[in-house]
Amino acid sequence: MPDGLYLAIEASKLENSIGLVQLAVTMVPAKPADILPLITHAYALTVREYEVTERIIKGFSTKEMAQSLHISAYTVQDHLKSIFVKMGVNSRRELLWELVSKHS
Repeated sequence: MPDGLYLAIEASKLENSIGLVQLAVTMVPAKPADILPLITHAYALTVREYEVTERIIKGFSTKEMAQSLHISAYTVQDHLKSIFVKMGVNSRRELLWELVSKHS
């Protein structure tokens, strides 16, 4: 949008009793999770860095991220450092603020 906000397009299939099919389309403000793939692409995050960022948004701890991604906590920390450098932040809190303030 011109004001910098993103929209998400949602569609639903509607079918009446005689078999007529129509499509209902709505546009709604995009949630951070909707635009996360675009943001991570813009910052050139790797697939694994995207997965870590996604879990940060969901509030996972380092240990929970490591378990869900089947990697060590040290590897999670390495990914976090790389994400912080690429996005110009120093903490998870700053990362969340960056995602919310600039992209929602």
